[in-house]
Amino acid sequence: MNQLKIFAIVVTYNGEDTIDECLRSLTDDATIQRVIVIDNGSQDSTLSILSNFPEIKLHRLGSNIGFGQANNIGIMEALSEEADFVFLLNQDAVIFEDTIPKLLAVADEHKEYGILSPMHINGSQDQIDPKVSDYLTRNNAYLSDLYFSKEKECYEVEFINAAAWLISDDCLKTVGGFDDIFFMYGEDDDYCHRARKANYKIGVVPMSMAIHYRSGRRSETTLRKRILQKADYETSLSLARIKKSKKKFLLTIILWLIDHVSAMLKLLFNGHFSDLLVSLIAGLKVIIRLPKLFNHIKKSRMAGAFLTNPERATK
Repeated sequence: MNQLKIFAIVVTYNGEDTIDECLRSLTDDATIQRVIVIDNGSQDSTLSILSNFPEIKLHRLGSNIGFGQANNIGIMEALSEEADFVFLLNQDAVIFEDTIPKLLAVADEHKEYGILSPMHINGSQDQIDPKVSDYLTRNNAYLSDLYFSKEKECYEVEFINAAAWLISDDCLKTVGGFDDIFFMYGEDDDYCHRARKANYKIGVVPMSMAIHYRSGRRSETTLRKRILQKADYETSLSLARIKKSKKKFLLTIILWLIDHVSAMLKLLFNGHFSDLLVSLIAGLKVIIRLPKLFNHIKKSRMAGAFLTNPERATK
């Protein structure tokens, strides 16, 4: 187990609040051979903090190219150096000394899992992250085992957000990297869908834990910025749903448009004008991206193209 090459990847963007603790948890982990950081053009003190970690490999980008594409840079480097596993960690997340060893133990016993995640807990370490709890409670087996205190070492899920992913090299070489149609949000949903299509399982390991602070200075964020962030989130989720659909592209778009307009009318009638603006912006963004999305679905981005053409990771 100790001979495995584990590369950790962190994408940073204005992460001064948590990046020091995040990187210390990684650099103190003896199971990790290299920590790769891709900075998406941070404008706060993130770069100054990163300079305190000379052991990391830093890719300093001049602009924000998005979460998925930035991770692809690190993934390409890790695979080029024959990493056995890549561990993706959010800048607002922290691992414990046994987080990765426990994930590796499950990966060794259950090679059908392409993606394994620790249990995400909040910053106070007294609750499971609400979103992860939601993903797990969709699994009736987990609820039953939790009630009867018989937790298994791993639970299969359809999706787990990419705040802390251990991905096998075999999965990466087969599935490829993140799809560059997603700037932020939705890329992990799309990746899980592609991994499952390639017959890889996705699992959560309850005995392995990571803190997910979900940092964000909401009080300092303007209304305009919050609306645009929500619109980006809604756009990405719509793109992911459209891309996953098994129906013909035109029919999928028509059905999505009907649902979207219906939802907007409901917001209008209920007087939720801020949410209506979010949906309007998101809808327009989806429509603008339809030609590119159609091309992605048609060509079905393959792992071979991703691996042999590194420049695609930054386009």
